Amino acid sequence: MDRRRKTRDQRALQEETLISFLKTISNLKKKIHVRNVVEKIQLKIGTLRKDRVIDTITHLEKDGYIKLERNVYPKLSKKGHVYLEMISQKQKKYWDRRFRIVVTDNIETHPNNKIYLRTKIKEYGFLQFARGLWIYPYPCDAFLELLNIEYTLKTPLTHFTAQDNDSLSLARKHFRLR
Repeated sequence: MDRRRKTRDQRALQEETLISFLKTISNLKKKIHVRNVVEKIQLKIGTLRKDRVIDTITHLEKDGYIKLERNVYPKLSKKGHVYLEMISQKQKKYWDRRFRIVVTDNIETHPNNKIYLRTKIKEYGFLQFARGLWIYPYPCDAFLELLNIEYTLKTPLTHFTAQDNDSLSLARKHFRLR
């Protein structure tokens, strides 16, 4: 049980490092060496090993969130901007009495990507309303845009907004909304 707790703490620390790195890069006005960015992050987070930050930078570059100019100057990519926007949207949870509905039946991609896409949607907090229909009460445009970028879908995800009514009472109950 202690081992599980440690791995969760490490994941949380890694995600915090990732987010703080992306935010630091997005706030930069001029080119700064990676070393200086790492020092800024260590000041923000506190006790953090340099090798962990370097691993995070490597993963960010491999996953396409940042680009390293001349291998030393980090720059945020479009995917990185969208990811930061998604995080800020997820932190600001307010219900505007509308539901976001995503249709996953018409996706044209590899079957494994479909499964992974559905798992990502479920992890984000969507409720499966019907087969191929997912529902969420809060704004999530950045998340859906990130999914479209990450999976390079032939047709983008179909999503629309629905006004709250009696037929969506199950979703209201699930998300504990009034």
